[in-house]
Amino acid sequence: HPVAAGVPGDLAASLAALRAALGGTRGAAGSTPAAATAPAGDPYEAAAEAVAAVLGPEDILVEEAISARTAVLSRIPRTVPGSLFGEKGGTIGWGMPAALGVKLGRPDRRVLAMVGDGGVLMAAQSLWTAARYGIAVTFVVLNNRGYTILKHGLAGLGGQAARAGTYPGTDVPGVDLVGMARSFGVAAEQVGVSELPRALRRALGAPGPVLLDVPLDVPVRPL
Repeated sequence: HPVAAGVPGDLAASLAALRAALGGTRGAAGSTPAAATAPAGDPYEAAAEAVAAVLGPEDILVEEAISARTAVLSRIPRTVPGSLFGEKGGTIGWGMPAALGVKLGRPDRRVLAMVGDGGVLMAAQSLWTAARYGIAVTFVVLNNRGYTILKHGLAGLGGQAARAGTYPGTDVPGVDLVGMARSFGVAAEQVGVSELPRALRRALGAPGPVLLDVPLDVPVRPL
């Protein structure tokens, strides 16, 4: 059957909202599902809300922020058809080149790509392409300085890494994303979450590509 209206969101939170809309009917077992909520002070939610404050309904969001996906999709509403592009699963490196393609296909719309720092390192050549051909995409990098989604996965397995609180090969510190972007010819700056709305307004109004590096301290939570 064709989908009449696709709505992305967290499954548990969506079902809880649907239950509330239907009058709070209990299931056969009488259980009440709890809505999924991020822990207080979640850095991903803060960043997503900062973006949501600026992004208009006609603007296009390209999402490849794997460990921040729930926060991004739940906090940045996309109601206009064609205003959200994403992927299923945990593949990284897709988001930046995809955003360039989206902008080439819809040059009349502002395009913002939310990606992780791991994804940037997988597809850094996209920055050169964006600069060379003047493709005005804004890249917001949720920079947790490593492959945090892998840490979450290992923590969820409860094995030796989780017990020791040590996740080998998942930290990537010391990378200057701003310097790297500028070396490719892309305007770039590092901003905190509180500064993100103002920087984003400037970036979305720029005639060429812009990268905003947003450092985040993200605790390890089991998937």
